[in-house]
Amino acid sequence: MSEPGDSVSDAIRQQLLRVADEKRLPFAVQVPNPSTLEAMKELDDGKGQRFGSVEELFRDLKEADPASERRRSGTQHGPHGGR
Repeated sequence: MSEPGDSVSDAIRQQLLRVADEKRLPFAVQVPNPSTLEAMKELDDGKGQRFGSVEELFRDLKEADPASERRRSGTQHGPHGGR
C-alpha cells in the first residue's frame, strides 16, 4: 500500500486504476503449456535428462533432431525445401 493508513480497498483501487491506465496487468502472467507441465512433472518424478552446460544441451538437441542435419547440409525435403 502506497501510503500509511491506506485500506485494502484503496490498494485494490490503485492497482485497478494502474491496469486501466497501462492496459496491462502489473505482474507477469505465466501459465505453462501442456508440454511444459509434462516436462515439469517428469523432473519432479526424478526422470528426465540433466546437462552440465547449455552447450551439452544444444549438442544433445541437435543429435536428437534429424531435421537439423538436413538443414545444415541443404538436403531438406518437404513442402518448403528440396525437390
